[in-house]
Amino acid sequence: MSSDPGKQRVEHELFLRAFLSTKPPDRVATQLSLVTRDTHLDRGEVLFEAGQAPERLHFVAAGRMRLDGLDGVTSVVDPGSLLGMLDASIPRPRTRTATALEPTHVLTLDFVDYLDTLEDNFGFAVDTLRSGAQSYCSLAERADPESVRHPPVGSSQTGAFEMDAVERVLMLQHTGLFRGAPAQALVQLAHAAEVRRWGAKEPVFSSGEPITSASIVARGCIAAHHSNSDRAGRFGPHQIVTDLAVLATEVHEFSAYAQEASVTIEIELEDLFDVAEDHFELWRSMLSYVASQRAHLSEVMSAGEFEPGRLTL
Repeated sequence: MSSDPGKQRVEHELFLRAFLSTKPPDRVATQLSLVTRDTHLDRGEVLFEAGQAPERLHFVAAGRMRLDGLDGVTSVVDPGSLLGMLDASIPRPRTRTATALEPTHVLTLDFVDYLDTLEDNFGFAVDTLRSGAQSYCSLAERADPESVRHPPVGSSQTGAFEMDAVERVLMLQHTGLFRGAPAQALVQLAHAAEVRRWGAKEPVFSSGEPITSASIVARGCIAAHHSNSDRAGRFGPHQIVTDLAVLATEVHEFSAYAQEASVTIEIELEDLFDVAEDHFELWRSMLSYVASQRAHLSEVMSAGEFEPGRLTL
């Protein structure tokens, strides 16, 4: 890497463009390159240890790193890998110790600077969130269907059921995607949401239809089946029907129907992202949920599913 600051920034920018999972536009790549710094490690030198706070992201530019997990699993990552995104996004203490196997060059970025850049460029933040959901869904396609089933939670009783704005806020507070969202954002979403009632066996949406909203189950149970695989799920109160698939694609790959008389809260995705742009902590809450789901799925799959160079969300 060049010692000339101007040339060094350009080199950082080119690397970030090449290896971020969501290709950044010019403005984003430039901003990130300005806060990225070089870290050089000798063989055997530790970059970070399990248990440490996940304050930084690390791109492996050259060399190789060994990751030793708390679960005893050891993996090797090559140039192009991004280390630390899941831990920082959840957030949780680091779950691995990273050690250089040879002289290694790493580009280091403080996670707070990464978030500041995304908040300044919200369109890219949405793309990043969707990319994380896509990564989860791609991994789920290779997983044992049992590991990604969604058993319904909570009561399935419907009865005479009404939902005012306060009850809608309380429902959203207990939905995984919004669990860390600020109250003001949830109030806005609750007022924008539509309450819908479904009769038993009534279709909620069909495979091939465009995804325009997220359906959150308030009462009852919604069943979903993937059009081209064995993946299926049953979704109960506080769960989003098809979970992260609503963020991952533009078109439904699942068909869903009410397994019994049910009630859902429908939030238009356009409204969701409008509110998240005004309240960035809502976006942070969604990122944390995406990262948590991705991490959980990785943990229940075999160690052989580890992918060097694809350590983003």
